Amino acid sequence: RYPVNLIFKPLIYIGSILMILYWLSFDKIFRKISENNNIKKFTIFGIASSIFLFFHVMFLGTTIDNEIFNKIRKLILVLFILCEIAAQTLLTRRLYLSLNIIENFIFKNVLNLKIIFVSITGITSIIILIILSVSNLSSKVDYILEWNYFVFLLMFYFLSAIIWKK
Repeated sequence: RYPVNLIFKPLIYIGSILMILYWLSFDKIFRKISENNNIKKFTIFGIASSIFLFFHVMFLGTTIDNEIFNKIRKLILVLFILCEIAAQTLLTRRLYLSLNIIENFIFKNVLNLKIIFVSITGITSIIILIILSVSNLSSKVDYILEWNYFVFLLMFYFLSAIIWKK
């Protein structure tokens, strides 16, 4: 399909690569401020969410009428959502626990917004996953729910962009 294959999919592929760079950047920041060279859990979950998003987009628009394939597609989508929420939750927790070190570099009000947003997203995600697992929604409703949810998840990255003082 014209807009999906030529515009939308390549942009999401680029976005998933940028997400990996985002998670590696935060990992680098916390390695420097904590002088601990261990990879942070939020980095692992964040990179995993980026990879699952990449695979989700790769299968987007394919119409293989196979029950196993459709279940794998749903599993990839669920794993993307769960890894993204886990990564953002762990990152927000790490920011909060490091507040005494980074308080001069971040806006505390934005961190509080991020904490509230992570909480709301976690609860909303559980409700959406329950709805998707127990009901058989039409594909149009499923797509509307899915893409509005993705736009909602972009708020994580917006809050991360404005949290830092210049």
